[in-house]
Amino acid sequence: MDELIIRRYQDSDSEDVWNLHNIALHFVDAHGGNGPWDEDLKNIEKLYLNNQGEFLVAIRDDKIVGMGALLREDDSIAKIMRMRVFPDYQCKGIGKLILNELETTAKNLGYKKIILDTTLKQIVAQKMYEKYGYKKTGRTDMGGFESILYEKEL
Repeated sequence: MDELIIRRYQDSDSEDVWNLHNIALHFVDAHGGNGPWDEDLKNIEKLYLNNQGEFLVAIRDDKIVGMGALLREDDSIAKIMRMRVFPDYQCKGIGKLILNELETTAKNLGYKKIILDTTLKQIVAQKMYEKYGYKKTGRTDMGGFESILYEKEL
């Protein structure tokens, strides 16, 4: 197996990122269909890279197997978005590595807190976030899925 590489999103990654997004959500039965809520994935450079955020991809075996993003909420808060790992590569530490990189980026950009959400169906994600210090702050409905809200002080 090739070495894992985590790097910043490039325009040429667009199709692979879109496919990973859909495959990973279908795998955990948390895909509510594509719609306007996915527009950020068509504007990654503008919404993430050029707006005090980040979008990372993880590459192994010459393909994108993971991704995650940091979205600016305000001057002190960033939001973890689009954390996905291809099903065959889950539970191998890829999500953790992406999360660590995003947290480091958030600190370097001066954010004081990170927030995120994940559906009740994404048990593996919940366990990872809680293991790395994210605290539950509530629940909400997002696109027909009950979701848990988390935050972490940096």
